[in-house]
This record gives sequence, C-alpha cells and structure tokens, in this order.
Amino acid sequence: MVGKHQPIKPVAETIAAFRSKNLDGMLEEGYQALFRQVIRQLYLRVATHKSRVFSSPTMSIPIKAHPNDISNTGNEVAKRLGKTIFPAFKEKVRDLPLVMDPSSLKNDSSSWFEAVLNHLIQIDEMLEEIDASNIMIWRTWRPNQDEKPSVHHLSMFLGKRITYQTEELLTGPFCTLLIACDKFFLGPNGSPLPSPTEYGLIDEKWDQLAKLSTSTINDTDALIQWIQKPKLSLAKEEWQELVEEVEYLLRSLDKHLHPALHQPYHGHESGSDEDIETLNATGLKFIKAGIPIVKLIRIFFNKLSRVSTYPHLVFSDPSLEMDAEVFMRLLVSTHDTQSYLHQYSNELKSSPNHRRALVDEIINVQGCLVDCWHGIERYWDALLVKKDCQVDQGVIADNRVWLESWTTAWFLATTNAMLATGCQYPWPDPDDEPDTEEDDDDMAAGFMMFNGRFGGHGPFGNFEDDDEDEDDDEEEDDDEEDEEGDDDDDDDDDEEEDDDDEDDDDDGDEEDGPGKKA
Repeated sequence: MVGKHQPIKPVAETIAAFRSKNLDGMLEEGYQALFRQVIRQLYLRVATHKSRVFSSPTMSIPIKAHPNDISNTGNEVAKRLGKTIFPAFKEKVRDLPLVMDPSSLKNDSSSWFEAVLNHLIQIDEMLEEIDASNIMIWRTWRPNQDEKPSVHHLSMFLGKRITYQTEELLTGPFCTLLIACDKFFLGPNGSPLPSPTEYGLIDEKWDQLAKLSTSTINDTDALIQWIQKPKLSLAKEEWQELVEEVEYLLRSLDKHLHPALHQPYHGHESGSDEDIETLNATGLKFIKAGIPIVKLIRIFFNKLSRVSTYPHLVFSDPSLEMDAEVFMRLLVSTHDTQSYLHQYSNELKSSPNHRRALVDEIINVQGCLVDCWHGIERYWDALLVKKDCQVDQGVIADNRVWLESWTTAWFLATTNAMLATGCQYPWPDPDDEPDTEEDDDDMAAGFMMFNGRFGGHGPFGNFEDDDEDEDDDEEEDDDEEDEEGDDDDDDDDDEEEDDDDEDDDDDGDEEDGPGKKA
C-alpha cells in the first residue's frame, strides 16, 4: 500500500534496474514479468492520482517566481494541459497498439519487448506531467486570491472540473486499457502463456487493446475540447451548476416546511434522505421569508446560464466579449454567492435560529448579487461606449428593463426576510442572541434599512445618486414604509411574474447572437 505522501516510483527506474541485472538480455518469461510489473506501476499511478494531487507535500511549498512570470499561474497551466500535455498523452495512447503489434512479437520477441517498455516509459512521463500540472493548479490557487482577482487566476469551478475530469479519464477508459495490457500474456485460466506465439489469443487481445485505446483517445479529445472552450461557455456551465444547487436547496427548505409530504415510505429509506429537523413557528416563518430570495437567485443565474434564452445578458459573439477583469470579478462573485447561499440555507434550517446571523447571511448574499449585476451593467455600458454598429441598443435596453424588474423583486424579498427577523441594523449591542420559541411579528417594526427606494447606505452600499435633496429622500422613505405592509403578499407575485418571464423568454429562443442587429 502506497503511503499517503509516498511518490510513485518512475517506470524508467524499474526498467533500468532490470536491464542492469540482465546485460546479456532476458528470456521471454522475464520480459513478461517486467512488462506486468510496469503496467501495474502505471495502474497504481492513475488509481491514486486524485489523492496524491491533494496530499502532495509540494502543495504547501510557496512558488518563487518573478512577479511578471505567469507560466505557472492556474490559467496558464490549464492552457498547457489543453494545448500540449493532453494532446501528447493522446498520441502516446494512440501509438500503444501499434508498438504492441503481435506480428513483431512473433519475429523478434526481445526487440518487441524493448520497444514496448520504452513506450511505457514515455507514457509514464506524460502521466507524471499530468500529475504535476494538476498539483500546480492547486498550489497556485489561494483562498484569498479572489480579493484581487486576476485574469491569470483559475476559478475554483474550473480547477475542480479539470481535476475531476482528469481523474475520470485516467481511472476510466485508460485504466481499463491498462488492465487489458496486464492480461495480455495470460491464458483463459489466468496463468501465463508458456509460448504466446502458439496461441491465437494474442491477436484477439490486441484487437481489444486497439478498441480500448480508441475509447481513451475519444475521452481525451473531449477533455481537451472542454478545456479549450470559450470562457463564456465555461462560465455558463458554472452558472448552471449554481442553478442546480439552488434547486437542491429549495427542495431541502420545502422538506422543512412540509415534512409530512417528504417522509420516505417504510422500507424505501436511503442514505441520501435528509434528516428533517422539526422547527418552531419562528423557524418556519424565517424559511417562508427566505424562499423568495433563493428562488430569485435561481432566476438570475438561470438567465445567465441559458444558451437559448432571449435576450442574452452576456453575449457570446467575439466582438461583444466582456472585459477580462470584469468577467473574472463576475466569476468570483458567482463563487461567493454559492458559498454564502449555503451558509444562509444552513442558518435557516438550524434550530434555534440566530436572528442576527440570518441578517448577516442575507447581507452577504446581497453583496454578492450586487457585484454580479453591477458587473453586467458595466459590461453593457462598455458596449454602448464602443458605438459599434453591430451592438443592438434595443436588446441592451430590454435587458436593463428585465434587470430592473428583477432587482425590484430582489430588494422586496431581502427586505421582507430581514424584517421577519425583527432585528435592527446596525446592531444595538454586540450580543448575538439565539431565537426563542415565540413568533413575535411585532418585532419586525424596528428593522430600518433604506434611505431611498432601492438605494441607501449600510449593508447595501450606494445604489442611487446621493445629490438628491433630503425632502425627496424623506418622501421616498414614506413611500417605502407604505409599501412594506404589502411586501409579504407581493413577493410571491413578483416571483411568479419572474418565472413567467423566464418561460416567455424560452418561447422566443433564437440561436443567433441577440447582441447584434439582424
């Protein structure tokens, strides 16, 4: 058993040791034994790829490089994997059946084995490069890198997907290919063939190797194409993943609201069934107030991720591409939304609830979404400044209308959820008191957040111009107080309207870029 941090012995060392002991050559049985040992070393390397990537002692060693050297940044490593390393690996796999052609084995077995062993050394070196590249991706990734996002950083989503897809490739078709190689010189009963040239089984096994090689090549091609996808396509996958997680969170929250409807039938329990904790009336109230927030997040990122939804919020045409730094910040905000949303969901389902912790998590999620849509608005502004005749200003205007409608519903939902806690902001004292069994709706009257309709100071930042006179601000505050009494009833209606808008968008799907004029 290989230790957690023990490196894999290179195939070249194993072969060199055998050759040094057999300077006058080896018998065919010796070559077969060496061949199987090498194949099993390769198998061990690929089978432990993921665990070694994340347990490598080099992960904690700082990278010393010139500030302008970007060769080992996550983005550059990913590019090398897609353009150089995986293509070279694919060619070595393609050549393996050619090198192992049994017709050469029958003519000169010694030369055949030497050629095959040399080829396996090259495959092992490629696997070592793949290992090192995946390790480098995580060595260069730092939890605080999102504080100063760079176009050379690789997002958490892309880093994980490259690691997981690499593992699937190596432990899937390629691992099956290695198993077939291990059995290449074994008879039907698993014992070594005394003279493989006398058996037709070798030809049959060689045909199987060719098929498995093709399968590995196809999967490698798919991984290469995925790594080289346009950045917007990869981002849409990340946004869609977030949508799927939101769907799961909604189902989880619904289980707490209606536990009787989600009890598994007797005898049909599974390990995936979530233990549903019984919440008091206050906890159920918080969940009801929080569900519109989660649903609106689903609508927003579903709109971003959908390829066919018209109009697109971010356009795929190269001439309408988003600025690299703005795009990176959008991805960072996406990841932050994902993290804070999970924290908010967990806080909603905990008992007893901490009212102030709920508000803190709402504010955190709010800040992430603000960053997201501000980035998109800056993107639209930049397109209009270009005054490119291909930019359809009408589409951008329609997008702004949709976003304004969504943000209106968003601020209503978040305000209602914070009002439901009955907390004041800023906090009157530093203590975070746990919730009690009571369901005191009257506490909500003390929660004040806005200076204006959708803007103001505090946790939401400044969303509107601050040069308006105070009388206007006071009038808007009065309007807001008048509207808050109807927020609980209106929020679900706003949510349904947004869902209907999404369905209407689907009916108008078009494949060509909506950011351009027809």
